[in-house]
Amino acid sequence: MNIQQTVDQLVTVIGILRIGGTVILIVVGLIVLFTIVNTIRLAVVARADEIEIMRLVGASDAFIRWPFIFEGAFVGLLGAAITIGLLFLGQGPSRASSPTTSRFCPSRPARPSDRTSP
Repeated sequence: MNIQQTVDQLVTVIGILRIGGTVILIVVGLIVLFTIVNTIRLAVVARADEIEIMRLVGASDAFIRWPFIFEGAFVGLLGAAITIGLLFLGQGPSRASSPTTSRFCPSRPARPSDRTSP
């Protein structure tokens, strides 16, 4: 196998991973959107009596709507932050357990000769 075939295979694999990552990103984005919308709906149903009282005293629709939008956005951002934190914590063990990772990870030298002497 020559270098050109290896490069072509690597480019193909990278393209597949890029498409797969994009699909996963879209799916996760839709799930987050679904979670935010349902959080807003549940909050509205749970506070139906409060909403009715606010309408009776003359509150505008925007005054009633914005707290629910903020609550849904907060829940979505909190879920995203937890996910990012778990991904960050999960990458440590995977980097340490793979000896081949050092070739691709700039934080670890690939060969002893790459290390700088103090």
